[in-house]
Order: sequence, then C-alpha cells, then structure tokens
Amino acid sequence: GEDGTSGAAALASGLSVLLQQIYAAGMGNTYAGSSLVRAVIANSADDIYAPGPDYTSGFGKMYAAEAIQKVMDKRFFTGEVGYFEEKNFIIDVPAG
Repeated sequence: GEDGTSGAAALASGLSVLLQQIYAAGMGNTYAGSSLVRAVIANSADDIYAPGPDYTSGFGKMYAAEAIQKVMDKRFFTGEVGYFEEKNFIIDVPAG
C-alpha cells in the first residue's frame, strides 16, 4: 500500500477473505488452502519495478480483479508431492 505495510496488510487480508468466499462458492463450500490463496495473489500481481520478485516491490502491486478472475475461472490446480516423488501436470497454454 501507499502507506506502507499497515495499508498493505489490510488490503492483502481483505483480498484473501474475498478469494476464500469465491473459492467456497464454486467448490461446494470448501475453502482453499492458504498456499493456493498466496499463489493466486502473487501470480496475479502487476510488476512495478524489476521483472519478477525483487527487494523493492516484492511481487509487485496486488491486482485484485485479476486474482478474483483466476479463482472464478478455476485457473489453478492443487496437488501434493512427497519426498522423492515425481508428478507431472499438463498445462494447456493457448496461442498468443
């Protein structure tokens, strides 16, 4: 947030709760794990300085509309990988 971590904490926690509500509505009233919520927020952020995570701006500026759309469109998957275990996930990437 513009006012530092105090503002950022309020915005991040509010967005997290909103994402949980949207996830639960589309997934039979079950809640997303915190790792999924964090991943959606981080992967939908807008870079504002150097590309990728950096020490100045982290992952960038939260982009709530993009995060909400990702959850609504179910553009995520979850899974677990155990010690010495290997799993493959197929990700379809559209042209363009």
